[in-house]
Amino acid sequence: MLKLIKANESDLTLLRFIAKNQMASKSDINRDIWKDSLPRNNWRRLRRLLKNRWIKPVEGDCGRTLGYTITRKGLNALNHNSKTQYEICTPKRKYRTSFEHDQELRVVRKEIERCKSVVSFRPEHELKQDQKKRSDKVPDAIFALQTHSGLIQVALELELTQKSSSRYIEKYRFFALHEGIQLVLYIVGKETLINSISKSFQEAFDSTPMIRRAPKINGFYFCTLENLKKNGLDAVFCNKNRSFSLHDIAA
Repeated sequence: MLKLIKANESDLTLLRFIAKNQMASKSDINRDIWKDSLPRNNWRRLRRLLKNRWIKPVEGDCGRTLGYTITRKGLNALNHNSKTQYEICTPKRKYRTSFEHDQELRVVRKEIERCKSVVSFRPEHELKQDQKKRSDKVPDAIFALQTHSGLIQVALELELTQKSSSRYIEKYRFFALHEGIQLVLYIVGKETLINSISKSFQEAFDSTPMIRRAPKINGFYFCTLENLKKNGLDAVFCNKNRSFSLHDIAA
């Protein structure tokens, strides 16, 4: 007979956080879970989970431990003690740029979920689990937002570095007429990215008759990461025609 896995509330809090975010670094855990605890106590809790094989390290491109992800055994312990049933999604070896992107995305998520009108927030790894085939067209996240005119689905993209123009053109063509999305928000690492991405979007619009003739196109809006961190829900998203904050449009 298998021995029942016993996890205390501290164990479950950490396992839940890692499962929700796919992986978490020590700094993520200290900032969002154990910010009021002593560092030595936090490391003791981590060692307990590692010893029980509920979590395992995620290595970067230099073999350095970047963070931790939940194991199948940890997932069983979590689901045995939770109403919500989580699924395992083990990240591959991460490179520095993708690791930094994921860390910043967690910060963005925390800011957005402060809005009481955000009904749900699903990051990329959860969205890809719903698809049989992986696709670059999956946004970094999708969240539902209750606005004054009703519930809308919002696609979120976090762009910290410049990508190719063809990539942005493909993204625009996919999201502009997407029936399951009503709004696309781009959070960028620096102001200059707004101009370069907007230029690619205009090129996509000009070269795609179906989009030019469409009676309605989903809106694309931009905000810098610095602005979001500084102003939170009052951070302004804008394009050449309109500007707003999440605080403005949330019901």
